[in-house]
Amino acid sequence: MYCKETTAMFVGHRECYEMDREQLEREIIGLIEKGVDTFLSGGMGQFDAACEGTVARLKSQYPHIKLYVIMPYVNFQTKHITPADELIFPDGFELYHPKAAIQKRNRYMVDRSAYAVCYVQHSWGGAAQTLDYIKRKQIQCISIPPLPPENR
Repeated sequence: MYCKETTAMFVGHRECYEMDREQLEREIIGLIEKGVDTFLSGGMGQFDAACEGTVARLKSQYPHIKLYVIMPYVNFQTKHITPADELIFPDGFELYHPKAAIQKRNRYMVDRSAYAVCYVQHSWGGAAQTLDYIKRKQIQCISIPPLPPENR
């Protein structure tokens, strides 16, 4: 379905009020210009929504790019309005409890990506655990910093 070398995934906190959206767009464009054509999202929090919206806007400029939302469990409902090219429910995920399925989904995305776009501002929670896994797997991580206080 997609090639690891040309795939990037998104990982970040559910809430990200102070994220630099302009840098997010610049980083995604940079990935596209490096040959990335596939983006994987968990479809859950504000960071995922910002990334999905950015990819959707960039499709007019780069019509070959694709956005896939990876579903952690059967009755998963994304609250985002950005249409994905496809919702993917990986084989075997029906065996996991919904809480465990989220971590499995995150690892699924890492294992299939060469790049990770990250907004992780603290050391606890699912985003931080996924970032640790990204580092162990030596996936290239692009961190999106928060806005400086004078721009908030």
